Amino acid sequence: MKSIICSALFCLVLMNCHHPTNNDPTTTNIDEDSLSNDYLHPNSFENIVNSDSIASTSEDSDYEEYYILILDSGYNYHVLDVEMYAAQKIFNISIDTMNRYFSTSKNQIILRENDEDNMYAGEYFPRRFTGESLSIEYAMVFNDSYGKNKMVLVAGIYDSKSSADSLLRILKPKEPKVYIVKAKVFVGCMH
Repeated sequence: MKSIICSALFCLVLMNCHHPTNNDPTTTNIDEDSLSNDYLHPNSFENIVNSDSIASTSEDSDYEEYYILILDSGYNYHVLDVEMYAAQKIFNISIDTMNRYFSTSKNQIILRENDEDNMYAGEYFPRRFTGESLSIEYAMVFNDSYGKNKMVLVAGIYDSKSSADSLLRILKPKEPKVYIVKAKVFVGCMH
């Protein structure tokens, strides 16, 4: 009886651990060698933590190297929220809050209390997969050196620098603070 319950729980965990992919055929691929590093933020994960600092184990498959396009950062959620909705109107980039909001009582970004994900309902759950959409995230998801309260306005998460650079070129004239951060992001199961 115990083995049946354990097997059922194991299957349930496996079913909840999926990795969405970005199959967007409109993603532009540009030869990365032709791009400069002009907009790679100097405080990027790559410049703070060298590639040898994360042990080479089977757990490496739980991390992906991504290029995060950041419009702005700060400690005031409401300022970033106003900027996010303005950017959505100007650039026609969708907003994906992932059913999260800023709770003034908890003073943090959280999933709604009635979210279908019972484990993280009322807690922060990070955006961890590729895609072009606006969201407000905690900076420490992409760079451990930031404090736990610093937030970033993300415009997209990309597999390649060339894809991130494509959107950066569009945003830069009207969003002068925009930059790219190269980060190792945890994409393994969080349940």
